[in-house]
Amino acid sequence: MRIREVQRIAKISEKFPDKVARGALWALAEYVDRARVEFDRIQNGQMLYLQLIKEGSSDGEKRMEAGTALSCDVHYLMICLDKIQVMLNLLNRHLPIKKKVLKPVMMPMENWSKRYDEVRNYLEHIDQRIERGEPVNGTITEKSYDIGPYHVKIDKSAKDEMSELLDDLLSVLENETGIGS
Repeated sequence: MRIREVQRIAKISEKFPDKVARGALWALAEYVDRARVEFDRIQNGQMLYLQLIKEGSSDGEKRMEAGTALSCDVHYLMICLDKIQVMLNLLNRHLPIKKKVLKPVMMPMENWSKRYDEVRNYLEHIDQRIERGEPVNGTITEKSYDIGPYHVKIDKSAKDEMSELLDDLLSVLENETGIGS
């Protein structure tokens, strides 16, 4: 996590008597941070993979390994983004703040992470896709990941959006707990 976020969360969580709300806020930030790491890994992995293809690398093993690593990172990114959604739901139920105050920041964050949850669900239930004869391989471009009927951004702009949404949520929580930023 970024130092500034840790400091902000520490101050905010002190104001919550509910242990679940505190734990969910810390876990939310942790999964946002893990997702940031995965966005960066994917970006680096994409560059390597596309470079190997562009160069016409004769080393099929190396290309295959780069593609597999990229697929693993995309899958873990989807898991992190799903956990962000789970933590948002916990926060929504346990925060001692009026829902109407939280809704303007929670809804965009939930809508943002739900897009990725559909992809995670698609990947998690690959056995069912295989049985139905549906496509199971995704396509990665410089900016997105496509699998089946789903298309999600996996570039720097998606990472920045996620970070901004967390910052917006922390700002509202600071204002509502009297901390201010």
